[in-house]
Amino acid sequence: MTLFKNLKVVGSHVMGGKEKKSMMQKYGGSSFLSVENTFIVNKCKDKKVVITQENKPIIFIYNNIYIPTLQHIRMEPDVLKKTIFLDEGAYKPLCSGAAVMAPGIYKYRHLITTEIFLNDIVKIDILNKGCIAVGIALMEINKIGAETKGQAIEVLHIEGDELDLKRF
Repeated sequence: MTLFKNLKVVGSHVMGGKEKKSMMQKYGGSSFLSVENTFIVNKCKDKKVVITQENKPIIFIYNNIYIPTLQHIRMEPDVLKKTIFLDEGAYKPLCSGAAVMAPGIYKYRHLITTEIFLNDIVKIDILNKGCIAVGIALMEINKIGAETKGQAIEVLHIEGDELDLKRF
């Protein structure tokens, strides 16, 4: 289930130089993250933090991990390289709050080009649709076999949730 329902900003501030450097060290390479850019840190209810640039959410923080938003991924698809692929039948259940199940990933394991370990952040792509969600791996994806069952990825942020639709 997505983290972003009833997203209410309770405070915000312009990110300072030290914060920017820290974010860039933790977050890694991105073509439009630079010290010269202005970022706003939006603190939301339930201790959620969303970083915006030009009123667009680009990063959210989950368990001290900087994670790109779908808006960021649409602008810069390679910002998150670890990707799993699902068929179109998974779209509706995911949008309704379902987790990604291991058998769905196994079906398209041959399309996965990177190793995905427990707690890795991953893009969730629907074939012929593109990236529709971001999640966290609940198991080592590359070890999923034909008999593996259960939840493999918890969806953190999905197309159409409040973070995807909100302007700050």
